[in-house]
Amino acid sequence: MISQAQRTQPALRWQMPILPDHYDRSTLSPEEWLALEQYTTIRADSRRGQALQKQLARFNQPFTDLYLLRYQSIQGQLRTDVHRFMQRQVLRLRKMYWEWSAQDWKEILCPTPAQFNVRHARLNMNSLRVLIMDAAYLLGEVSDLRDVKMGLHGIESAQTYFGAELVDEQWNRMLSVLGFARLRRESRQ
Repeated sequence: MISQAQRTQPALRWQMPILPDHYDRSTLSPEEWLALEQYTTIRADSRRGQALQKQLARFNQPFTDLYLLRYQSIQGQLRTDVHRFMQRQVLRLRKMYWEWSAQDWKEILCPTPAQFNVRHARLNMNSLRVLIMDAAYLLGEVSDLRDVKMGLHGIESAQTYFGAELVDEQWNRMLSVLGFARLRRESRQ
């Protein structure tokens, strides 16, 4: 399976780096549900864990792509952590993340990082929470994450999704407009 984040075709115009429509969003098969249930209780690096990971490739690929987009690497424990975290959430809700409502995503994210860490028994796993925010925005198409304190990571996320150059260009454009408006107000006084 080719990662969306790894495609190297030249872009004629900007587009979202990860689009839900580029993934197989069909219902999980009974075998995939069974693999999902078994994988959450098995060591990822065991022989059985690796076999189950192959069965869950379709489930995990969007999160691997998100990880690659944010960290420019597919190596790391956090990638496995996000896979397992999302698998547990899907099992808890008994529906695929494609089917989650904005409220489902926000409930998982909790209103604050501290509440997320307590609810999900994590010790300062803000980087995991940021990846879940990425998933909510890019995969779950949740466009307003202000009530889960996205603001703290908004600029970083915008630079990840849209590119630092485009974000900086828009930021400077906004500042020049605001600066011009201020100058106009001052000249009237």
